[in-house]
Amino acid sequence: MARRRLKPVTPKKVIKSALYRMWLRSRERTMVLRTYGKECLDCGAPMECVHHIKPVDMDRIIDVIREELLTTEAMPLCTQCHKEIHARLNVVEEMRE
Repeated sequence: MARRRLKPVTPKKVIKSALYRMWLRSRERTMVLRTYGKECLDCGAPMECVHHIKPVDMDRIIDVIREELLTTEAMPLCTQCHKEIHARLNVVEEMRE
């Protein structure tokens, strides 16, 4: 009997949590805090969050991550072969331009 392959789907909340953890450690967030300090710019209370002036479309970001990064269209390679494939792809892209 053939084994049925299931398409893995990483839950949105897992992706969102990983993105949030990445943001907490980002250089950009650190720069915001260095620039403005750790107090609320509106009332002066201790900072509890950072507000993005340009709204973040988290659903769009998660969709892109699922479509382009979290895909089963991938193959295992050693580091050297992976570098060589990307080098060949870069040459093809340069020839198209």
